Amino acid sequence: MDPEVCEKLLEYIYTENVTGLDEIAELLYVEADKYQLPDLKELCEDSFCRCVTIKNAVKYLVLMDRHLDSKKFFDYVLRFIALNSEKIVATANFKKLKKNKSRVVVYYNNNVLLLPNNTLII
Repeated sequence: MDPEVCEKLLEYIYTENVTGLDEIAELLYVEADKYQLPDLKELCEDSFCRCVTIKNAVKYLVLMDRHLDSKKFFDYVLRFIALNSEKIVATANFKKLKKNKSRVVVYYNNNVLLLPNNTLII
């Protein structure tokens, strides 16, 4: 574990708060999941909601696909992608996802995504 992530994890355990969360939320989320800290996961998800952009939406979608218990943020990202699909399919992250044939993108045609849970994004 990265020392900064460890420090933030301990900060949360002792204070139930994390300073500078937005900068480290992605790494901290993985550790919160690993150590079964649902309240910390929720804090990280709130951070993701504040920070989701056209450039990082696909990256967050992949992260949430690995942690399917995160329905709140997964749904948020799906809506964000649906509303911004034209721009998102042009991003490097989406092209990389498609090229790697990630299990997140099952079908791609004219900006339509079908995810494993049969969620359709147009």
